[in-house]
Amino acid sequence: MTTEDKIIKVIGIAFDKDMRDMSIADCKPEKIEGWDSLGFLNLINLFEDEFNISFDLEDIAGMADGGDTMLKVLKKAGGG
Repeated sequence: MTTEDKIIKVIGIAFDKDMRDMSIADCKPEKIEGWDSLGFLNLINLFEDEFNISFDLEDIAGMADGGDTMLKVLKKAGGG
């Protein structure tokens, strides 16, 4: 499973969504029902657990949208 596939899987878990037909480009707050601030923090926690990475407050504050989030996860996980 690629890093991108794992990211999509984690998003599906965080928001209880079937992500089988979703691409990384579809993983944006405006495209996923329930993506709010609490859901976002849960997502960050799941990313940290799944990829054994950690984000500091500055990282989290800089994640303006889903794309920023994915890029930071890919970079920290060594996939981008």
